[in-house]
Amino acid sequence: MNTQMTLQTRPQTFTQLAAATRRLALQATLSLSKLTRISLSRLTRYYAQVLDRPLDNRHTLALLEAQAAFFLGMMPAYCPLLLRVALLLWATLAVVRCKRLLSENP
Repeated sequence: MNTQMTLQTRPQTFTQLAAATRRLALQATLSLSKLTRISLSRLTRYYAQVLDRPLDNRHTLALLEAQAAFFLGMMPAYCPLLLRVALLLWATLAVVRCKRLLSENP
C-alpha cells in the first residue's frame, strides 16, 4: 500500500482567487466609506439643527470625539485610577478642542 500523496497546484487558480479577494475587499471598503460619509452627513445635519448654526464635518467629528471621551470615561464602573485619569484628560482636551472649533466662524 502506497502512503505517499502528490499535491498538485494550479497557480492560475490561486491567482484568480487572489484577484477576486482583492476586488471583494475593494468593494467592501468603498461601500463602508460611502456608508460612513452618508452617516456623517446626516449627523452633521442633525447637530446643525440642534445647535441652530451651520456645521461641517470637522465640527461633527469634534462633537463625536467629546461625547465618546466623556462616555468612555463615565461608563466603566470598575477600572484602574490611572485609566480614569487618562480618560478624564482625553475628555477635557476633546471638550476644549470642540469649544475652540465651535467658536470659530464656519
